[in-house]
Amino acid sequence: MLSVEISGVKYDTFKSVSVTKSINVVCSEFYLVMTSKNISNYPIKVQSEIVIRLDDTTILTGYIDKLDVDYADGRHEISAYGRSRTSVLVDSSVINRSFNTPISLVNLFKNVISGIGSDLKVVNKSGVNPVFSENVVAQVGESCFSFLDRFCKKAQVMMSTDENGDVLLLRGDTTFTGKILQHEIGKDTNNVLTSGTSFDNSQRYRNYIVYTQAVEDEESSNENQATQKGLAFDTYMREGRSLVIVSETDTTLETVKQRAFWEANIRRARSLIYKCTVQGFKDNTGALYNINKQINVLDDFVDIRGLMLVNSVTFTLSNSGSFTQLELLPPDAYSLKASRDKLEQLDNDLGDGLSD
Repeated sequence: MLSVEISGVKYDTFKSVSVTKSINVVCSEFYLVMTSKNISNYPIKVQSEIVIRLDDTTILTGYIDKLDVDYADGRHEISAYGRSRTSVLVDSSVINRSFNTPISLVNLFKNVISGIGSDLKVVNKSGVNPVFSENVVAQVGESCFSFLDRFCKKAQVMMSTDENGDVLLLRGDTTFTGKILQHEIGKDTNNVLTSGTSFDNSQRYRNYIVYTQAVEDEESSNENQATQKGLAFDTYMREGRSLVIVSETDTTLETVKQRAFWEANIRRARSLIYKCTVQGFKDNTGALYNINKQINVLDDFVDIRGLMLVNSVTFTLSNSGSFTQLELLPPDAYSLKASRDKLEQLDNDLGDGLSD
């Protein structure tokens, strides 16, 4: 059962509701359509707080960003669009631009959030909390999201949001709990209604070169610091495709090596996307579908058999019924560990390679 609560009041006259949440998107989004014979029955305004639940389980907490009101045949129809509470990080600029170091990733988030006067919490499920010792300074007018994302990339951590609208830091889950998506010929236990795959190597490269950022220190050689680099290779791709990245923050040789490998692996993993639609909101284990869960995909129609990671889910309820749309990636999409063997260890300065 899906329920909608706006400014503390529950509404049950909605025609349709859609909620989307993703691993690699800091804001969950929703869209709902409601009807009434009298607009005064719906004291809903932009910036009203909204809580959406499925079977008493909260799936989104946020605010209404946009309202459209239409009138036809004596009935009002209200369309509302909004995002989770973490949208404040996208919409706001960093206020206190300089931060005392050393500072951990979680404390950096807390400082930025308190600086803009928000009460967001930080839930760290990534398993890491690196400490940054270099200068931590935001650009003038830089958004909170852009600033924090730079340090998440350095830590190889994804920034998402949880059901309460708080910040969720994570890496790809490596645990399989028996969840299955099945679309096999002749099976009466299939739960996949529609499916499809996308293969896209446009953001995938042969060579990944990540340079350290020069440190402003008169006693050290900026030139030497700036020429340190980490390299990774994806030998499946043709020669000549190279990506050069200058680290978004001052960093060390070891961290740019990890960043190069992260870029190579995550872009390779994202080159394969599996999408499907299932009936209802719960998987075969009785739990609600959720992001960052490993699912065993058995799909004869698109020739995929194996574990994949749920990157995004969209819950939809309308007159047509209840459905969940899922987007899945290879299981190592948000992990430093590649599913393929290393090409070779050239030397300590040349990082790791990826091979098919």
